[in-house]
Amino acid sequence: MLFAAIAQGLKIERIIATPFFGAVKVHPNRLNTKKQFCLTIAGPASAIPVLALSWVWPDFTPLKFTALLGAIMGVFNILPIIFLDGGEILLTLLEHRLNETEAVFTGLVFTLLSVVILAIAGVNTTF
Repeated sequence: MLFAAIAQGLKIERIIATPFFGAVKVHPNRLNTKKQFCLTIAGPASAIPVLALSWVWPDFTPLKFTALLGAIMGVFNILPIIFLDGGEILLTLLEHRLNETEAVFTGLVFTLLSVVILAIAGVNTTF
């Protein structure tokens, strides 16, 4: 996300990094729909180079584990749940077409549906 923010010419206010996620806080005045979309999609897309490298170097077990973990987190992160990157992408696209209140309400509906589907899928796998 940091490289995406720099490439978009955004002013970076803060960088948050942990072992499992990262975030970049940018100055909101310079953020339009296209820049927000590019910045948000950069998180899940960051797993792609590791996956590609794991195909090139398949015998290196730590890389396989990292690629698998990255792929699982990337797929989960792209779900349309508001606090995940997929939810941010959804809100960005909705705010381009709807006003902010309608976009947030629609995003909450998608979040609720996603959580219900995940719960049903989780219950079905336990039996």
